[in-house]
Amino acid sequence: MQINLNADLGEGFGPWTMGDDLAMLNMIREAYADRTYDDGLNLTGRSVPGAVIGSVETALDRVMTMLDQGCLTSVSGKRLTVTIQSICVHGDNPSAVAMARALRTGLETAGWTVAPARG
Repeated sequence: MQINLNADLGEGFGPWTMGDDLAMLNMIREAYADRTYDDGLNLTGRSVPGAVIGSVETALDRVMTMLDQGCLTSVSGKRLTVTIQSICVHGDNPSAVAMARALRTGLETAGWTVAPARG
């Protein structure tokens, strides 16, 4: 049995044989620029004050720390090791478009190349 699988990133993977997951799906480690994390690397619930980051500067600083130092700081202040390949900005954040543009500009200015995710 085959199915044409499309990821939420919009790519079409074409025909795929059921059960052949590892041959087709590569893991991409993603982090959220506009959210905070707890000590278990879980997103902090939106009901927690400060869980959603609206400041472009704060988001860029956090992303650069994740990329350059391989860590993030949890809401309790603990430094947690992370390796990321993709950065997400939630579209329901009022500053999402401005944040995405600023992140791209900041990353490129720092020497990073922004490109489609490849597992």
